[in-house]
Amino acid sequence: MDLTTLLQQNGKAEEAAAVFARAGKSDAPDYALIAATRANRDIRQYEEAEKLAREGARRFPSDPFWPVVLSLILSDAGRSQDALAILKTSAAGRATPLERTLAEAYAHRRAGDNFAAMRLYGEAARLAPGNPEPRRELAGLLTGMGAPYAAAEIAGITPPIAAGQAGSMVRWGADIRAPEPASRFVGTDAALVRLDTLLAATPPEEKAARRRLRLDRMVALRDRVRMVEVVEEGAALTADGPLPAYADEAYGDALLYLRRPKESREAYARVLQQTPDKLEPLYGHFYSSVELEDFTAAYADIDHLLKVEPVWRTYAHDPSRYANSDRTYVEVAAAQSRLYGN
Repeated sequence: MDLTTLLQQNGKAEEAAAVFARAGKSDAPDYALIAATRANRDIRQYEEAEKLAREGARRFPSDPFWPVVLSLILSDAGRSQDALAILKTSAAGRATPLERTLAEAYAHRRAGDNFAAMRLYGEAARLAPGNPEPRRELAGLLTGMGAPYAAAEIAGITPPIAAGQAGSMVRWGADIRAPEPASRFVGTDAALVRLDTLLAATPPEEKAARRRLRLDRMVALRDRVRMVEVVEEGAALTADGPLPAYADEAYGDALLYLRRPKESREAYARVLQQTPDKLEPLYGHFYSSVELEDFTAAYADIDHLLKVEPVWRTYAHDPSRYANSDRTYVEVAAAQSRLYGN
């Protein structure tokens, strides 16, 4: 039991969970049961963690730790409504208002209700102004929502927030174009400098942080039209695991630019599996099929785009209709594909 606790406290959750399971002690003391519950949660064995948490709640009904941790485990397992119901029980009422509020915020966050989570994290910060946890959680939520500069206002600059800011610079460099052609890469170049600086400062052992920075850098390289480097980085990162959709799309763009349509079409197909409603990878898949002279696939892609792009655009509280320039682009592409296919 002591070994389980020490292993869990030392960050060796998998070993702690295994030691506890091998012991098979049905009357484990509360401190060891707490450690085992946390260890199983840390390694995402949510079913076992829930079983241990319910055992703790049964054996130690006056300890408010158990309903709170059970709520967190249920949120992790995607059962946010069950997690919220636990927090309404009399057993959870013994926990401090801060603990209940943080657990409730986490349940909403896991359910995708970010605005409810933001409100609750703000309430938690007011309950305990000297406690950094609510501000840290709110900053993490904002960073995940694509607002790293707002997160920095709340929690200061941390490595994850700095990485989020660099990622937002990549998006800014791609979306906000300078009016002068000579300045069109200014934003992207600034993002690359920031990413290179952060990579140089991030230790090799922080593999997840380095991978996130390299993925964002890969997108920036695509925007900078440094396509050979994009393909090299994409191949290196793929060796450690599948690319997320946004990076795989950049990889596909680079492969198509370098006249490697078979590989680019495979990349776009992977992106469309993850984000089937996104139009940009569908265009990439279409152009790859044209390059491969697979006009059956190309026609299917472009005809689908014709169906989803409306002729007119409308806006809320505005009865007028506006011409959709994207529809014009699709119509021209559809005609060109037939031309290319003779």
